[in-house]
Amino acid sequence: MDDWTWYMDGLPNVMVHELEINYTSQKLVAATYGRGIWQTDLAEFTSPSITTNVIEDTYCPAEELNISYSATGAYYLGNIFTAELSDETGSFTSPVEIGISPSTAATGVITCSLPATLDFGNKLQNQNCINITCNHRRR
Repeated sequence: MDDWTWYMDGLPNVMVHELEINYTSQKLVAATYGRGIWQTDLAEFTSPSITTNVIEDTYCPAEELNISYSATGAYYLGNIFTAELSDETGSFTSPVEIGISPSTAATGVITCSLPATLDFGNKLQNQNCINITCNHRRR
């Protein structure tokens, strides 16, 4: 399990009754039986991010396109990258799913199908109207 961080430095060999995270001091605090409180600094965490290729072509309704992505972070079995299409104003309040890629790879391509009812003047030209999201599963 390479995604775990050992927190054993200085922790006495006693029962731990409660673990708490103190976000103010960035500490993991353990309440032990007979040895009081033990604490250590929290491990650094980098939030995962996803970048995609820039869509420079013009696409028509019902057309297929491939979207390349590159992500940071660790992705595990059950992870799904999803390509979504915004409305004509660029809002993702009610996005339309246009492709998925069940993958643990940090780079890949999502094959997408644009809706036959696409109504952006019958052409997709705005590069800000596609979003890639991730169902990021941790072990």
